[in-house]
Amino acid sequence: MFPGIKMGCHAELLAIAETGRIIAKPAALTMAEAGCMMFGGLTALDFLRRQAGLAQGERLPVNGASGTVGSAAVQVGRLLGA
Repeated sequence: MFPGIKMGCHAELLAIAETGRIIAKPAALTMAEAGCMMFGGLTALDFLRRQAGLAQGERLPVNGASGTVGSAAVQVGRLLGA
């Protein structure tokens, strides 16, 4: 699995350097399940860190924290200290 967000990351095929960040898919998950797990968390992390600039101690209102990205935003925000 490829943990990253860049142009082309949702392509069918992707060339990654051997030294790139790659993690193994857990045997208990199908490819579809493993792929879905990465999407919400990476989207939330990218937005909260790079787009919103969330800092430790800030409040994080999440409207609709029941979906994939929203529920991940709550967890990621907590890990970032919000």
